[in-house]
Amino acid sequence: MLMYFGTEMYQSVDKKQRILYERSCTDCFCCLLFTAFLGGMIFVGVIALQEGNPHRLYRGYNYNGRLCGEGTLEGRPLLFWPIAPLEVLANITTTEKFVRLDVVNSTSPPDYTPGTVLGTYAGFIDPSTPICVKKCPSALNVVNNDTVRYPMRHTTTGEVAETDPSRDTVSETTTLTYVDTPVYATTKLMHAYCLPTNATVAKDLIARIGLDSHTQQFQRAIGSLEEGWPFVLIGAVCALLGGFLYLLLLSCCAAPMVWIATVMIPVSMLGMGAYLTYSGFVEQSDYLVNTFGEDSSEWTKWVGVALMVAGVLFSMLICCACDSINIAIGVIEAAVECLFDIPKMLTTPLFGFVSQGLAYLMLCVGLVYIVSSGTMESKTITALGTGSNAPDAIPIQGIHRHFHLDDRLTGFALYWFFGGLWVVEFMAAFWQFVASYGVALWYFTLPEPGSNDRSVSCPIYYGVKAAALFHVGTLAIGSFIIATCRFIKYLLEIVKKRIQSATGGENGVVSCLIRCMQGCISCFQWCAEYVNSNAYIECVINSVSFCPAAAQAVARLIKAAPAVVFLNGFSKIFSLLGVLSIGLSTSWGMYALMTTVKPFNDPADDWFVESPLVVGAFVLIIALSLSSLVMLVFDQTADTIFYCFLVERDENNSEVYAPNRLRTLLADQSGKQMQIAQERAENAKMREMDRMTYI
Repeated sequence: MLMYFGTEMYQSVDKKQRILYERSCTDCFCCLLFTAFLGGMIFVGVIALQEGNPHRLYRGYNYNGRLCGEGTLEGRPLLFWPIAPLEVLANITTTEKFVRLDVVNSTSPPDYTPGTVLGTYAGFIDPSTPICVKKCPSALNVVNNDTVRYPMRHTTTGEVAETDPSRDTVSETTTLTYVDTPVYATTKLMHAYCLPTNATVAKDLIARIGLDSHTQQFQRAIGSLEEGWPFVLIGAVCALLGGFLYLLLLSCCAAPMVWIATVMIPVSMLGMGAYLTYSGFVEQSDYLVNTFGEDSSEWTKWVGVALMVAGVLFSMLICCACDSINIAIGVIEAAVECLFDIPKMLTTPLFGFVSQGLAYLMLCVGLVYIVSSGTMESKTITALGTGSNAPDAIPIQGIHRHFHLDDRLTGFALYWFFGGLWVVEFMAAFWQFVASYGVALWYFTLPEPGSNDRSVSCPIYYGVKAAALFHVGTLAIGSFIIATCRFIKYLLEIVKKRIQSATGGENGVVSCLIRCMQGCISCFQWCAEYVNSNAYIECVINSVSFCPAAAQAVARLIKAAPAVVFLNGFSKIFSLLGVLSIGLSTSWGMYALMTTVKPFNDPADDWFVESPLVVGAFVLIIALSLSSLVMLVFDQTADTIFYCFLVERDENNSEVYAPNRLRTLLADQSGKQMQIAQERAENAKMREMDRMTYI
């Protein structure tokens, strides 16, 4: 049953009208299954929201294992390690289990001599007795001589009368009392912990509670980004402009760049092979001897010969595949032309990136709530020592925790994790379909008279409409295959970790088997991703279900295998060159600007950037990401144009839609196909005549 966007019944007089107006629902049953699975995720999410509490994952726990900010401690969400009071220090002769506080109430503490009783000293933080506070103490609280209540435990032991004279029963009674102890100036960390503002003390305490100095490095990096935000913004703009300039370069110089890259491959093989062969047979290279030893001459001979043979074979392949290389050149030029005719298509990777990011966020948030629904065990960890029995070991409380998930929550977690992966891959497939839809509309639109421009209105809108109304089931099947591959690889990694934990070390045989399985699954996933991409294009053009679309796509690609290889190779090479050149040049330019121009490298200036390397690295990440988006849509555009070219060549319509560079190739290909078809028909006729003569 055909379904139409408009109210009129359109006849399929050309490909564009067929793509726009004649759409049929595909894989409806799979669409229902996908919808039901999403309904199950909603059910799991509601339960997780009711039972889970993300605060249990990062907030601190006080001395008796109660979560700060929850229950009776509501209103006191921050964890604070107090100063040990005089009563605690009265009978202590060592401070190894405490953190020395250099400044207490703005005065320096007296010197401490190991082995003496600390009866009058109150300058040590007790990491083993954290308490929950409403807000972190500040310098003003120190000036005001504010205090907090330190919990002290007193345990008494007594005998209990026992009817059996052979047994003695001992009872222990623990009494908890609170002692006021002075505060020290702190700063808030992660909205959960109060750390000393004194850098030396904070560093010591951070190391002992397991947060290490990376926290301070992270804070410094964030500060540098706040100072260097103009460079990040300028770098992002430069990366986008660089992407457009690179596409313009491809449109002007695609043929020379392709042929240079094609020739360089066999030339490099022959050159390296000749060098290694000469080094092995004639003159042994000192570099090879120093690097690989005296026996390197034998294998250099064979490697050199193998490279030379490969170079000769690749040269012969190039000579025999000139038509395929010309098709790849024409597709690359047409892809750039398409992006300049409909620049809106450059936004589709951005939409895909945002939608996938939201899907990942949903996945992470759901897992957080599910994990926080489990049974929690608050544990004491040992820091600053080689083990719990080490003389310098310090018990730290309030940080470490462990969650136990029962069978129900484990099932919920696995269900949610797979569903999240499925949604992520569905979003990727959805925007792949939208991009291919817009490119197919452009390809099958005849150019305006007297011009090569092709007018396409609202390609993203029509693509989204077609995908959402008619092809959700098809996209769900393709994304299900990829999500299953990723899910199995994650499960194998978990199994490997569990086996390592159970055996106390890495099992070489098990690790090898799991890596082999992961490699096989990754290979299958790569093939499935490529087939899915072309199946979506077939669905765009002919509105068919996933399985027929995938079968038809594989058949078309096998018939054009040489052109497929060259096109994918060249497009990947040019995409990688574009991403690296844009990212590295942009980040290097911003780094040079920050380190050489006076306002930015002068510490006395307000525009001084303290860590230009951090800002430059962040600019590099942004530039690589944005240029990757541009190259991603370029790859998808090239693949779609190539597939449309194959469809037009196979159908051999009277109307020619191919762009100028591909039009000549299409005529040559069609002529060859017609000649082959005529020869086959004549041969069949001759065989029939021979058969009749024989009869």
